[in-house]
Amino acid sequence: MAIYFGVLLATCTVMISGCTKDFGPGDKTWHAQVDSHRKKVDVGGYCLNVVDKGEGEPVVMIHGFADSAYSFHKNIQTVLDLGFRVILPEQPGLGKSEAPLEPYIYSVENQAEAILILLDNLGIDRFFVVGHSMGGGIALYLAAHHPKRIKKAMIIDGACYEPKRYRLLTMPGIAWIGKAIAGKWIVRLALYDVFQDNLKVTESMVSEYAQPLKKPEYIPVLAKLLEQYFSKEHDVMSRTYAHLSVPLNVVWGQQDTWIPPEFGRKLAAEVPNASFHLLKDAGHSPHQEQSEKFNSLLYMFLTDCGTAMWGQPFGRF
Repeated sequence: MAIYFGVLLATCTVMISGCTKDFGPGDKTWHAQVDSHRKKVDVGGYCLNVVDKGEGEPVVMIHGFADSAYSFHKNIQTVLDLGFRVILPEQPGLGKSEAPLEPYIYSVENQAEAILILLDNLGIDRFFVVGHSMGGGIALYLAAHHPKRIKKAMIIDGACYEPKRYRLLTMPGIAWIGKAIAGKWIVRLALYDVFQDNLKVTESMVSEYAQPLKKPEYIPVLAKLLEQYFSKEHDVMSRTYAHLSVPLNVVWGQQDTWIPPEFGRKLAAEVPNASFHLLKDAGHSPHQEQSEKFNSLLYMFLTDCGTAMWGQPFGRF
């Protein structure tokens, strides 16, 4: 899931004076599952938070913008049940991870480097990688620049090319507005925009995604990430996908309004040995919204099975 604080900004600014900052308790089931498996790892003057659970070959799952390890709360059990080790890093400044000091730039290459340092410190050399949204761009960067370390890559509605809609969120004053309107109510509106089916947005989900808003540096980090992520290195990467050697599985939500499915089709067409899977009735976070069907694809990705574990064929579900 990626939370976008530009949703309905015109309406939000009118509502600022009447809104209270209510964050709720978070998702207690999620915390019971992972809190004992959290670690803080120094990556060079600041610490990243990571959930490290299970044994076997490592599967690194990288979340997207304004997200956290919670992005994969409906998917990690599939990985664990298959006997893999789940590594869920939280990107610099996001989730429970610390924000780097100035003059750190939140570019795709620097975000990727931070995760690579974390993996080095955990003693992880070669791994499967799964990336969602901006985390998908990071996964692609790792596949392009460190192919010998990536066994296979799965990209979920990834930031493989710069979408126009992101540019709307780089307007002057976005950090100030974000601080003023932060709370569960704006998170709920954002999730409604990201999900195709609003009924799948639960109160525990809203509360969990609101937790990082308690951090005073969080909104400024989001503003910097929006401004700096799509760097010159990202532009170069987006023009060289034909040279990727890592096997690639591309998964997209059919109703994604943030990064259109056409981006996924183009990526899969450009990368040798890539596959493309379109999930119906899903927006920008199909791994959450259609978790059962996505987990079937995840099963195939990790086991090299030719058919889905739920009896579905490859392609559009």
